[in-house]
Amino acid sequence: MLLHLSLPRLAVAFCHFSLVLSQTYTKCDPLKKSCPPNPALGKSVTFDLTKGPPADWSASKDIKYDSNGGSFTINKDGVKAEIQSNFYIMFGKIEATLKVSPGKGIVSSVVVQSECGDEIDLEWIGGDNMQLQTNYYAKRNPDHTRAGYHPNPNNQNEFRTYTVDWDSDRIIWQIDGETIRVATSAAGNYPQTPSYIKVGNWAGGDPSQNQPGTVQWAGGPVDYSLAPFTMQIKSIKVTDYSTGKQYEYKDKTGNWQSIEAVDGKVNSHNPGDDTETPSTTTTSTTASTTGTPTQTNCGPKESSGATCTNEPSASRKPTPTGTDSSSGGNQAKGTESALTPSDINVPSGASTQGRMQLVAGVACILISALMATF
Repeated sequence: MLLHLSLPRLAVAFCHFSLVLSQTYTKCDPLKKSCPPNPALGKSVTFDLTKGPPADWSASKDIKYDSNGGSFTINKDGVKAEIQSNFYIMFGKIEATLKVSPGKGIVSSVVVQSECGDEIDLEWIGGDNMQLQTNYYAKRNPDHTRAGYHPNPNNQNEFRTYTVDWDSDRIIWQIDGETIRVATSAAGNYPQTPSYIKVGNWAGGDPSQNQPGTVQWAGGPVDYSLAPFTMQIKSIKVTDYSTGKQYEYKDKTGNWQSIEAVDGKVNSHNPGDDTETPSTTTTSTTASTTGTPTQTNCGPKESSGATCTNEPSASRKPTPTGTDSSSGGNQAKGTESALTPSDINVPSGASTQGRMQLVAGVACILISALMATF
């Protein structure tokens, strides 16, 4: 029951998430077969990007580092400026201090993603200096009714700290320590497998790289004559709630209880947190048409049709983003040196990607034709 979506916007969302399905793929899917274990962070590490490239991350080669941190710049067609952790966390907290990139069609993002297709998102549209988007889902089952839209004024001009706090019961999103949204596992379709972190800047509005639905969600086509478009990141603190050397899947369920921590323990909550488990209600702070924050509550049946969103300032729907990064530069260690895994699973192309994109394209054409009749 999509209470807030008109048919044209539903078409945009469908086409956008069709692209999501073709982009979210892995080298080895633990839901389908036995896969190598994921290297664990197993502790808390602060990565200071004012000192250079962070250790234990794969980075795009053209990122520049100075006293303001890493400058993630898009200056021409086809460029993507991202870093991706070589380690995984099994529940945990990510705290990123950053300044968002401007530019119509440019998307800044912080993504927590697993090989099973679990995902938690923070995303900013470069043409909107007033809003933050959040989303989450599991097992490559994107659900645009999970999107949240939150007031975040002046995000392109000021450094702020954005937090994702994730355990087996709830996900908390925060801006400068203030909670803007809480989602609970009771709603279903909930991320719960070992995940890596991906942070960066990409051109969602590039028609040569993305489907029409994604271009529209990103605010329209990118005007590269206005480049460069830069996202700045000062630091990223990552806390793994679990411990050990690596995380192994013991079966193909994709449930957190099936994950084993080698030489450690899977902690479903922050080991140092004695607070009570929050209620089974998802609360999302969303942007109203007047700009005044409003509360939208979704109960445990959220996944069966209730919607947690008001309409955004434009027709936009969140997306996971692919990664195609290469290493470059000397690396600066975090405040505590993290693990250096010898073999990692970083998402790469899958043989079915082309077929999925073809199906998505045909579906978009059919829906667009249908919309023309309204």
